[in-house]
Amino acid sequence: MAAPRASIAVNVTRAGLTLATAFTLARVFAGRSWLLPMVVAAVVPPVCLGWAERRHWHALVRFAIVAVVGGWLAAIVADPSSTIAGIPTRATVATLGHALSGAPHTLRAAVVPVAPTGSALVLAFVGVFVAAALSYWIATALEAPVGAFAPSVALFIVVAAMGSGGWVAPTALYALAALSYLLALAQLDLVTRRTWFRASRPRGSQVAAGGMLIGAIAVASALIVGPSVPGAAGSPLVDYRHIGGASEGNLLSAPPPILSILDKLKLGPVQELFTVKSPRAAYWRVIALDWFTDANAWGVNKATEQAATKLSVPADLPPSAEVHQQFHIETLDPHWLPAAYQPVAINLIAARVVPDSLTLLVDSKAELRDLVYDVDSEIPTPSVAELTHAPFTDPNAMPQDLELPADFPAPVRELAERITAKADTPFGRAVALEKYFRSGLFTYSLNTDLGDSPGAITDFLLHTRKGFCEQFAASFAAMARAVGVPARVAVGYQSGSLESDGLYHVTNRNAHAWPEVWIQGAGWIPFEPTPGFTEPTLGIGTGGPSRKQAVAPGTGPTATSTSAPTTVAPTTAAIPGNVGPQQTPAATPPTHHAGQNAAAAIAIALGAVALGVIGFFAIIPLALWRRGRRRRRDQDPRRRVLGAWAEALDQLRAAGVPPRPSATALEFALRYAPAHGAGDAGPALMELARLQSAAMFAREPPSTGEANLAWEQVDTIRAATHRNVAFGARWRRVLRRRDA
Repeated sequence: MAAPRASIAVNVTRAGLTLATAFTLARVFAGRSWLLPMVVAAVVPPVCLGWAERRHWHALVRFAIVAVVGGWLAAIVADPSSTIAGIPTRATVATLGHALSGAPHTLRAAVVPVAPTGSALVLAFVGVFVAAALSYWIATALEAPVGAFAPSVALFIVVAAMGSGGWVAPTALYALAALSYLLALAQLDLVTRRTWFRASRPRGSQVAAGGMLIGAIAVASALIVGPSVPGAAGSPLVDYRHIGGASEGNLLSAPPPILSILDKLKLGPVQELFTVKSPRAAYWRVIALDWFTDANAWGVNKATEQAATKLSVPADLPPSAEVHQQFHIETLDPHWLPAAYQPVAINLIAARVVPDSLTLLVDSKAELRDLVYDVDSEIPTPSVAELTHAPFTDPNAMPQDLELPADFPAPVRELAERITAKADTPFGRAVALEKYFRSGLFTYSLNTDLGDSPGAITDFLLHTRKGFCEQFAASFAAMARAVGVPARVAVGYQSGSLESDGLYHVTNRNAHAWPEVWIQGAGWIPFEPTPGFTEPTLGIGTGGPSRKQAVAPGTGPTATSTSAPTTVAPTTAAIPGNVGPQQTPAATPPTHHAGQNAAAAIAIALGAVALGVIGFFAIIPLALWRRGRRRRRDQDPRRRVLGAWAEALDQLRAAGVPPRPSATALEFALRYAPAHGAGDAGPALMELARLQSAAMFAREPPSTGEANLAWEQVDTIRAATHRNVAFGARWRRVLRRRDA
């Protein structure tokens, strides 16, 4: 028959709306590894809901199934490596919880293109999954097929607002998906209206075929002609990105501020990201965050970037050591190029630099793969005497590096002033802050949900005193600024493991953040407030650099020099490549996965399922009781009588007597119900049918006494069905009902 075939087309094209919206995430994520999770998120909800609906399961059962499946899939997306044959373990649940708790920080601080891992990937998966489920529910339960557009349109707008890059392909795809769905609805309406004597067999709709062709031509024409329309490339009538006074350094133009460190430290297997050939160890800096925004987050204004060919050795270069490094990037986040500070030359033609912070980057929206480049850096090597006697910097000379928001918490400022009260130089204040963090008052832990905003800094400093490098670096830099010392937050990687091949091997577990402090006459100097870590170049306050770590085999210590670095030959290596597989070094598994008790994790999962089942069976009786109570206490006598009839039909349906919409109430009570097992409920049902018919068709409403009499009949019918039908049989029918 034609109707079922058309119904399948509607279901498929409706799912296509969410799927097309999911594909627009190409404007948000780097690479293509996110595609499969998004396809699963768009397809699974309608499949599950349709499967449960065909079995006539209760609406709450259908919802519970989708919720359980969604939670299971989200856990797998969050950390597939910690599952056992696809079964989430305690570590998987913990990772999912961390990813969800980090979602607000991701929305606030994420910068496109985002690496498809951690909170960003889980948030996108949940958003697509919920949109798919809502589309199906709106179209079926609310019987509003056009309303099914709402979730996908909302998601499309959000992605469009956050994403960057080309809009033609995503918009065309969604337009075609919307057109297909509308034509499927038109085809369904046409088939539904067609009577049996007008069509003896299903036929293809000329409306659908012609409409699809015309629609495709219209979309293609708009995409081709649209960009050529005068003013298409001009300023928007309403620039939503600047609503609220956002500046040039807004969410979309700033780099990733400490966003993915925790994900790299906790999520997934250990993965080698790059290797470095260098005569000495250093922190391989990726970004310097020198802008403490009004949104209370660390960032950098990328709008000032310029070609890296402008890099050179400053004329007033402080005492430093020349270090030549060769990087081989295996797989790394888009944009950012690691290098030891301070870079003065790079042989990558496409490289760019942010002059104020000397952050190196390339304009690539894809993950960096199989990329090789050389960097020359001048690592500061001031003496202790030079640092100790350095004066304070004129605040007017470096206002951006001293700036704090107007609502910066006073308790944090007062704490910084107390800690540095006896220090009368910028270096002395920085050392005092570093000693405070490393004094034993604080605990290093990856199990924290704190971010880098002042509110989080307050909680970290005054309450929890537990966190990882993000909290230590952000708090140090903010407190340093509060006492008049220019500071910023550097994000990058520790030096990694120096192996027999003479290379430093850097993995995702080496992700790190540390503060840099400006000392007059010495430049930006790294500090290390995180307990247990040692900065490998100067090692201020951390025991000094380790000679064993600092010098590679076969090389000697690099002499202090202020001369120009050795010139490196330029290279035009491809930036976003896909050459070469990702390599995972032979390393021990992440510590947070070690020693997991699989049996305990499974027991916890089973216990959670059991509690969910118990809660489900507690919710259904409560919902039914509340509905019956609402019907019984209705203030309108006519609605009370009609509610009594609906309640009686619910009781009979649970007893195995389904309603018959084509029959009147009296016909149902007199003929249909007795023939299907109404039994002792027959007389009461007949009286209730009489009252229902009068309430439905009489000019005058029923009296209060008649409404009370109607509910007395309901109580009689309920008692009769309970006597004649077993409890288990009644509840099985309740759970299989299509409607509440």
